[in-house]
Amino acid sequence: MAFTHTRAQQTTCDACEEPRFKANGKPAKQVTYWSLTSLLAHLLSDPVIGKSMMENIAAARKAVDEVADGVHDYPHSSNFRHYRDAGLLDHGPFVPVNCGTDGFHFFRQNGFEGWPVTATPLSLSPHQRTRTKYQLLQVVTPGP
Repeated sequence: MAFTHTRAQQTTCDACEEPRFKANGKPAKQVTYWSLTSLLAHLLSDPVIGKSMMENIAAARKAVDEVADGVHDYPHSSNFRHYRDAGLLDHGPFVPVNCGTDGFHFFRQNGFEGWPVTATPLSLSPHQRTRTKYQLLQVVTPGP
C-alpha cells in the first residue's frame, strides 16, 4: 500500500487495518522501487535502443499533424496532439510511458499476492515495446 499525500499520516492500513509500523518504529513492510528516470536514462544511453527511441519520437513529431484513417500508432492520437499543444515535444527527448499493473498469486496455499507495476516507453517502435525486456518493472507491492 502506498501512503501518499494525506494518507502519509495514517498509522494503520485502511484496507486491512494492520499497523504501518512495528513497535520499534520501523515500517511493517517495505517495497523496493526501481526509479523510472534511471531506467529510461539507461535505455536512452544504449547506442541501439536510444537511437531507435530518438528516431521514433522524431517520426512521431511529424506524424502528429497527419490525418489518419484506420489503425495507426500513438502519434496519430488526440492524446499525442495534446503533448504537442502543451509544448512537450519541443525540447529534448520526450518519452511518454504507459503504466499498468496486474495481480498474481505467488503461493495459493498461504494466499501471498503480488502486484507488479510496469512502465512501457511508448517512444520505442511497436515491435520493441511489446517485448518483455522493455516492460520496465517499477515496483511489486504485496497483496492484501
